[in-house]
Amino acid sequence: MDRLELLDELDRLLPPVDKPEGPDLSFHPSGCDACDMLRTELAIWPGRKLPMEALFWLHDDMSSLSAAGWRWALPSYLRLVLESPPDEINLLLGFLILNLNPSPAYREDTRTRLGALDAQQLRLLLRFMQWCGEQPWLLAWGEDIDQACSFLDDLRRRR
Repeated sequence: MDRLELLDELDRLLPPVDKPEGPDLSFHPSGCDACDMLRTELAIWPGRKLPMEALFWLHDDMSSLSAAGWRWALPSYLRLVLESPPDEINLLLGFLILNLNPSPAYREDTRTRLGALDAQQLRLLLRFMQWCGEQPWLLAWGEDIDQACSFLDDLRRRR
């Protein structure tokens, strides 16, 4: 699958959605400093689509998003990666790969975070990761990408 096909599937299967509000945005509704900060920082971006600046702020805090937060952020995140030159998004993509390749201790939390995605959307995310595995500039991430693909495929099959 090439980049343009992925963008087409992204438009069809994972369109932008309204931003979740308040505690619905974060993984922990209350009592978590990281989640409280996430809600405060993301308050300045109320729309369905996140600008590059927001995604660069969010990239290392994706684990603080709820399932609804992931569903809101993912279309913008994937589009930015697919439409940008590799040297501009290496950091963003690296963190996404790591988020989708959780260590055993965090697999259940990650399954919960991806809970707002249906089987077709998970298949799109799997195809995206497979596309990543085909990119020469991501060779160093090969094992992590393979493990992320296995995790996503297993999750998709359970839906």
